[in-house]
Amino acid sequence: MSSDKGKKGKKSKKDGKSKKSEKSKKAKKLTPKKTCCKSKPRCKRCPIRMLAEGRLDPADAKKLFAKSRNRKQAKKAHLDVPGG
Repeated sequence: MSSDKGKKGKKSKKDGKSKKSEKSKKAKKLTPKKTCCKSKPRCKRCPIRMLAEGRLDPADAKKLFAKSRNRKQAKKAHLDVPGG
């Protein structure tokens, strides 16, 4: 008997993995949504959440919070909106 007891089926192709699958495992930078969805708890891509955590670029924040809906939600969350 072989020492590969319990392994059934085809052999895995670990050597033949594509580079694309390796790249997808890296952490991706989250981009904020264009509009706030007003849901609670806030989603990971929420512009208000990203602004509060300091993960939102001020230039992007200025563009996103130009919309009145987003400004209103940020004001409700007691956040200072840059350029607004």
